[in-house]
Amino acid sequence: MLNYEREIVGVYMSGHPLQDYVKKFDNFTLSSDMIIQDDEIQVDSEDDEMRMEVGDIINENSLEDGQPFTCGGIITEVNMKRTKTGKSMCYVKLEDLKGIMELTFFSTAVAKYRSILEEGNLVTIKGRINIRPGMPLSVVGEAVFLWQDEEEKARAEGREKLYLKYDTKNPDLNSKVKNSLETYPGETQVVVRCSSSGKAFTYPHNVKINNHLINELSGIIGDENIILK
Repeated sequence: MLNYEREIVGVYMSGHPLQDYVKKFDNFTLSSDMIIQDDEIQVDSEDDEMRMEVGDIINENSLEDGQPFTCGGIITEVNMKRTKTGKSMCYVKLEDLKGIMELTFFSTAVAKYRSILEEGNLVTIKGRINIRPGMPLSVVGEAVFLWQDEEEKARAEGREKLYLKYDTKNPDLNSKVKNSLETYPGETQVVVRCSSSGKAFTYPHNVKINNHLINELSGIIGDENIILK
């Protein structure tokens, strides 16, 4: 629905695809505000087979040549190209919480991750900064991971559970918590500890973790009684 809104109206109206992933950005080392945009500048490609159109230039953040980075967000545009020798490469526009940046993927990365490099995908990208003397900076992607795959892997490894503490013997309170949990079915296991008896149990239904659920639960039992780990 959000993709349809942006396609028709040009902006997201009822929400933003990244609103449930704010904490994920704490682990990233590169964001769009670290790169300033300029007019398109012609620079040599990785192997001098063709010249790339890149609008990124280094700014006061002093990024260095060869510096590894991790970034992420939603892919908003994919522009496939071919070099003079027929190798595939592409430019990807990635929107994060700060804005939009462009990344370049060369043939090896394109061959390996082409199925993931699609508009609308939420991804983590790892790569390196490429700077040549007198030339503009380029952000080169080397690996791409779908957020959905990362979440499923985390759940499979049992790294994430939702822990709640409240008085389960309070019918009204218990009903409100239950209604919130059942509104967001998903894959994350919920462990509940009764504050009055001290007993803990696994809730019979798993949930999908997002800001809406956490905010609802915070309003019912308080932030101090919610732990996600």
